Amino acid sequence: MLLSIIIPFHEYSSLLDRMLLSLIPQLSEQTELILVGDGISELMSLSIQKKHPEISIYTIPKTGANSARQYGIEKSQGDYILLSDSDDVIPDQTLLLYQTIIQKHQPDIIIGNVERYTESVNQGIFYHFTHADTLLYKNKLSDHQLYSFPVLIFCKCFNRNLMKAIRFEDSSMYQDFSISANLFKQANSLFFTNEIVYCYYARKDSVSSSESNTPSNLMAALPAVYSVIDHYNIHTLSSIEKKFFTFSLIRFYFTAILRSIPLHNIDLSNRLRKDALNHLFIRDLFNIILVPKPFIMGIIIYSKIIFILYYKVKRLTVKR
Repeated sequence: MLLSIIIPFHEYSSLLDRMLLSLIPQLSEQTELILVGDGISELMSLSIQKKHPEISIYTIPKTGANSARQYGIEKSQGDYILLSDSDDVIPDQTLLLYQTIIQKHQPDIIIGNVERYTESVNQGIFYHFTHADTLLYKNKLSDHQLYSFPVLIFCKCFNRNLMKAIRFEDSSMYQDFSISANLFKQANSLFFTNEIVYCYYARKDSVSSSESNTPSNLMAALPAVYSVIDHYNIHTLSSIEKKFFTFSLIRFYFTAILRSIPLHNIDLSNRLRKDALNHLFIRDLFNIILVPKPFIMGIIIYSKIIFILYYKVKRLTVKR
């Protein structure tokens, strides 16, 4: 089996049907589609199986989507793993694209593009990769390529050997951050493509939406970055891994701080900034000076004066 697609779900809805309709026509002898029902009834499982005999369905006690994902990975047989949410869409020909790349290049990770929709309106693509459609080795990546490595796990296809040390346990809004960073640490070869491999539908009740911007949620996200810090032993990293580690910390903390500003809670923003300063140092920033965006983000975090000015200006332009 070449490729396993794993989708957790907690109810049978029109959104799950939409995902299945996008995926089932793409299945072949080299692919398997695994649904893991989080707390669903045996009757519902049998009903879905009867309607879609091409797929494998498992049920677990209600413990959350991450436990369902982990269970699906353990049950899968594919050499490569593809993860998806139940309310998004995987475009036509995506599985064929993945299979072609795998058979030709056998990369550790395949990274594709994402199209974002808000209330069914196409908001455009997330990324534009340079040096796409060719096999790249981690130790040869430029600083810009390192920074462009996406946080989202759903636009990536992973060699299952990378997944052995990964546990889907963190339920915070930054789980993608920790999983992606830890997988990058283990990978050697990457394949970027600008083809759209995932259609992400933003919903108001999503954990990544602005509705989830609460002090408790933002502080609860910190274990995601601590997981990466624990995984990356700074004393044994290559120069490439050190830069990626710095990019990852800056991306995490700056995003968390940015999400805290609409709450008009300077104490919360300061707590996040001070936590960042426990792990970010000025020498790290000058290491990435050739990539302006994360360098500027790092300076905003590092300098108290610049941070306060940025906070005040940004607070005037965002709504709570």
